[in-house]
Amino acid sequence: MRRLFVDANIFIRIIFNKEHGLLEHLVGTEPYTSTHVLEEAAYKLIALSIIESQGPVSAYKVRKLFEKGAAEETIRARLVALDRIAGKLNVIPPTYSDFKESEKIALEHKLLPSDALIVAIMRREEIKEILTLDSDFERVPWLRIIP
Repeated sequence: MRRLFVDANIFIRIIFNKEHGLLEHLVGTEPYTSTHVLEEAAYKLIALSIIESQGPVSAYKVRKLFEKGAAEETIRARLVALDRIAGKLNVIPPTYSDFKESEKIALEHKLLPSDALIVAIMRREEIKEILTLDSDFERVPWLRIIP
């Protein structure tokens, strides 16, 4: 069975943008993600939910509004949806060795740290396909990007 890594932007598109068709890419695969990808998706779902309810605000203001309970029910529902989807995937925790490897990958492929950490995890786990909408991964020659 094909092993496929799922990036944070896919969770956002499915949950926030309701692009449920993206789930079809998981059919017939053994899907993976990592805890740091889930954290990134959770943060973005919180921020987007607050911006949706309050209008454009700074990252600092997002934090303050979150502390005050802004968009709480929407956030709760979206985090539950994230948990439901994640529960169907193999969730891999990053290791310190992954972090050290990601530093090299970031410099070699000009990737930001979070993306470089994904590549390090994928290399360790021998996963060669990634479901993402992030074109930065195209700079890693051994990765196959889906869709």
